[in-house]
Amino acid sequence: MSIRVPTAFAAACLVAACSAAAPDPAPAAAEPGARPPAATAPSPTSMPDPAPAQESPVPEAFIVSTNEPFWQARVEGGTVVLLGPGGERILAVATSQAIADGRRVRATDAAGSLEIVATAEPCQDDMSGAAFPFTGHLSFDGQEPARGCARRATDPPPQP
Repeated sequence: MSIRVPTAFAAACLVAACSAAAPDPAPAAAEPGARPPAATAPSPTSMPDPAPAQESPVPEAFIVSTNEPFWQARVEGGTVVLLGPGGERILAVATSQAIADGRRVRATDAAGSLEIVATAEPCQDDMSGAAFPFTGHLSFDGQEPARGCARRATDPPPQP
């Protein structure tokens, strides 16, 4: 009989220790000085919210025009339509990213790659004198960029 009492007591203690304790009820909102429950820390597997995308003064759809050589690159949707000395090329946009003062687009086709950068710096066409809201550069296959002017794809061509 003496062995049964300690065993029963130990079993009762184990059951009591393993049972979950009921959480304290949150204070009612009407109680003066009531505080909202403390926020729980995120689990180590949760990802932090991504930083907001950088805003660009240059829209995703824009046109860059250069003089001598005369190129026009129209960036719209997932393509770049390039008009110039070799005729028309249609390139697929690989990346389009907002940068601190504008937008950088990289596009490719079977003939090579093109990097287009438009910045929020006003530009005046070297030949016509027309005013554009942006400055643009075209760089073919990593070569020296050709400087030009840029505008939104929805804007009409500026007049001198």
